[in-house]
Order: sequence, then structure tokens, then C-alpha cells
Amino acid sequence: MHADRAIERTADSFVSDGWARRREIRSIGRALSRVPGGSAVLTIPCGSGCWFELLMQRGFRITCADSSHSALEDASRRWKKIAEHAKSNAPEPSFLLIDSLQPSFPDRHFDAVICTGFFDCLDTSERRIEALKQLRRISRGPVIVSFCNAFALGALPLNVARRKSTDDSRRRTPVPVWAFLNDLRRAGLKPVERHAVLWGISPLWHIVSVPASGNASSFFASPRTGVAKAA
Repeated sequence: MHADRAIERTADSFVSDGWARRREIRSIGRALSRVPGGSAVLTIPCGSGCWFELLMQRGFRITCADSSHSALEDASRRWKKIAEHAKSNAPEPSFLLIDSLQPSFPDRHFDAVICTGFFDCLDTSERRIEALKQLRRISRGPVIVSFCNAFALGALPLNVARRKSTDDSRRRTPVPVWAFLNDLRRAGLKPVERHAVLWGISPLWHIVSVPASGNASSFFASPRTGVAKAA
């Protein structure tokens, strides 16, 4: 294993892999819990389709976008395997090769957008803001993104890997939560919920935002309480 990746791997080892994965699914599930079933949801970059089970259960109409042919192929195979195992007749997602930084979708094309595992590798506010503006543009509803919070134990090995790395494209960059929230607001998004995968331990957080010009309550199916930390 590449030395940088070996160091970064320890960022996810403060809890067992299985527990960390369940917490991550729970976190993104909470972030999606008020998006109505049947909504058109984009996941970008889709990677290998790690959210397929959750999205299928919610009955979303899914579009998967990625800049990697191999990721799209992996995601397509994974969907077929999941659908066959679940004996589901859910419509197959659309799989599109697209630039994650400049997605060519029409304005307000999706009911919700999920972008995980992407902002970790954008190391300046300017790059994050430009990408966030694109997500705001193509979503008429919530934008759900993940980032690595600098104020967590799991961020320590990420900072070590960042200092040692010679490959910026593979480097994960922890960011203070206040800085990421400021990036969202500067991109025209209003943060409405924060979900920590494991508070103070895992650096991974999911943040739900809506276009700043809209009424947050109009983007969700129904209100809920007790599961989100106010942004």
C-alpha cells in the first residue's frame, strides 16, 4: 500500500471498519430523511455506488455521475448485484461520465444532490466554493456534502499524510467546520443540518444545505426533530 494511503487509513481506525461504515450510512440516511420518496437524486462523484442500498430503499430516481469510466462500470455492476439480491424492480440509475467540477446538467435539474468523498481533496476555499456553486445551480432542493472536520481525532493522521504526500490529487485535507460552513454560505447555500459520523472521533461529517434564497421548509417532506445538530 502507498505510504500516504497507509497513514490515511488509520484515520478510519479509531472505530472498527464495520461500525464506522454503519455510522456513515446512518449519517447520510439522516441527511436524506426529509427528501421525499421518488425524488430525482444525483450522486456525484458516484464512485462504486456506496449509497445504492439506501437510495433504493427510499425509492429515489438515481443519476450516477463520475469522471472515471472504471468507477461507473463498478457502480453499474454493483447496482445489478444489489437489485438482483433484493429482487427489486426499481428503475436502473443513469450512469454518466461527467466532470465533477463542471457538471453540465441544466439549472435546478435535481430534487437533491449528494456529493461525498470529493471535498476532502479540494484544498482551498476558492476551489470548494466554485464546486459548491455548481451543486447549488443544478439542485432545486437540498445539497448534501461530506467533508473532513479538522477538529476530530481522526483528522490527525490525515494531517500527517498531507504533509508527507507528493500527490495532491490523492491528499485528503481536513478543514475546520467553521471554514467549511463559510464556504457553503459564500457559494449561496444555507446550511440547515450537520451530521457527524462519530462526534469528536471520526473526521467525516455530512452537511445538508439549501439554496440561500429559498425557504428551507419547502425543500423537505416533513419536519423532524432530535437527530440533527443545528448549523
